[in-house]
Amino acid sequence: MADTLTSYAWKARGSGYANTVTKAGWKLFGDRLIESVQVLTDAKSLKENCPRWWSVMLTAGLGLGFEKTQYNALFAEAIKSNPGYTGYYCQMAYYLLPRWHGDPQDTAKFLQTAADQIGGEDGDLLYARVAWHLQGIEGNIFDDRGVSWDRAEKGFQVMQKRFPDSLYVRNGRAYIAVMGCPKTLLPQRLVNELDGKIDLGAWTSKENFKRLTKNLYPGQAVQAPALPNPLNQKS
Repeated sequence: MADTLTSYAWKARGSGYANTVTKAGWKLFGDRLIESVQVLTDAKSLKENCPRWWSVMLTAGLGLGFEKTQYNALFAEAIKSNPGYTGYYCQMAYYLLPRWHGDPQDTAKFLQTAADQIGGEDGDLLYARVAWHLQGIEGNIFDDRGVSWDRAEKGFQVMQKRFPDSLYVRNGRAYIAVMGCPKTLLPQRLVNELDGKIDLGAWTSKENFKRLTKNLYPGQAVQAPALPNPLNQKS
């Protein structure tokens, strides 16, 4: 119910910039988010807890403009409840983008700290997953937001090791390399290694694939069967 109310709130607001939202849209947005938070608050008394509770609360908090201290506390409770759930980190990183409640380098700083705290391959994997999630949402997160390409690439190597049969991962790694490391030969190598097995979902669209790879890949794009998205799986 809370998830539906939150989605309904964003439908009222629309996806445009704040100055494109009508007065009526803002009212519906706020009213539905407040109702969603009330449903979540009431659900706290239930015997069973769902990881989705935290995701919806973080989304509602973003829309309601929770202050950083409040949002940080909510995020800390979320990862304490479900430490391996990458989605919470994606939401925190998104909250810290300049379009919402952060400064230009806040997301990169948060992501580095979070990955370092986890450490090892799991930390690198988290870094890559969140970078992958943000790429395309906020321009080029490597050039524009200070996210480390080298750290993301280390994480993608871990991801590919753990999901060796996932075409989605291989395409995602190539996509991120094209965006984050264009001045080396790595993008060309990774795209060529796809051998024409293209999962367009990782490139967001056929047009985007053609635009990004027109100088790298001479073949014809062929959409591969859909495979599970490891971004939605636990570390």
